[in-house]
Amino acid sequence: MTHVPQFQNGHLPGTLRSPVQITYVSILSDAGVDIDQIADAAGHINASVTRTVYRHVIADRLATAARVMDERFRASGGAS
Repeated sequence: MTHVPQFQNGHLPGTLRSPVQITYVSILSDAGVDIDQIADAAGHINASVTRTVYRHVIADRLATAARVMDERFRASGGAS
């Protein structure tokens, strides 16, 4: 597993909280890092917090996942 810097008290040490956290979560999400790992690295209690707070950041990944599933489902003849 790749080392992911840990947030302390809700932010990376020596940085501004909000813009840095959004960028941090965005980069990890775009790289395909699992939501549970992102939540842990961001110092969230659980992935539900990450999903709620960063819904706008991970929305594109969720849409991509839905498209992939739809394409696979259609390719297998499961949809008309």
